[in-house]
Amino acid sequence: MARRSEHEGVIKAAQEMLEANQTYQTALVTNAKLLRELIERLEDGEGVVEIVRDTPGNAGRGGARSAEEVLEGARIRFRVALVFACKAGGMSTKEIATNMGYSRQLVERYASTVRTPN
Repeated sequence: MARRSEHEGVIKAAQEMLEANQTYQTALVTNAKLLRELIERLEDGEGVVEIVRDTPGNAGRGGARSAEEVLEGARIRFRVALVFACKAGGMSTKEIATNMGYSRQLVERYASTVRTPN
């Protein structure tokens, strides 16, 4: 039963990370579109002031930054769930670090934050 719970924790965290990644990608596409429009308008001779006044403040960078923060939180929760499952499965800190490409200190930090993944 514990193994199923560990798997469910990793699955939930991976799904959350996937959704956050998709949201971040959408925000980056929106940001790229705004940048292309900026370049076109500047090349057409419009002034920077007019363009900035016409562009909503949170349309580009702000939206991407917010999505990036959500993605980073999801990434950490995924890593914590994965380390938890690996530890519960009998892997050592060194083995987890080697296989995941993390430092042992980072694995220990993730392991120390684990009580029970949500």
